Amino acid sequence: MAYTLTDQLRPLRLVMRLNGAIVGLTPGLLLFILPGATLTAWGIYAGGSLWPLRAVGALLLALGLLFVLAASQEAINLPLLLCMTVANGLLALVLLIAYLQRELAGLSIAGRLLLIVIFLFCLIGAVTPLRYRRSHTGG
Repeated sequence: MAYTLTDQLRPLRLVMRLNGAIVGLTPGLLLFILPGATLTAWGIYAGGSLWPLRAVGALLLALGLLFVLAASQEAINLPLLLCMTVANGLLALVLLIAYLQRELAGLSIAGRLLLIVIFLFCLIGAVTPLRYRRSHTGG
């Protein structure tokens, strides 16, 4: 049923794939593989150990992969919907707090726009699963 036109979870699957790619895989890969000099130029890295950024990158990669792969499953169960809501909600909260505390002031204009896009996708990824929590297809 995951690939039929009558799939009631089609909008959720689309959000899961987009969220996995935009919030998880892309920034996760960038944080995981880019050198410190590039991250410094972007205003993300201010010096010190790189391992915390690498660890965040690895976790974002795993989260993005989870969302992309789970979107193709026939059944999307309630625990996955809950994890998607919590993970995206917490990421959005971290970005909001960083913005309010002016911790993002060192970013370039492109970096700020990218974080706005990521923030919006976090909000969409946190709210969309709530619509499906009662009509989930157990599994």
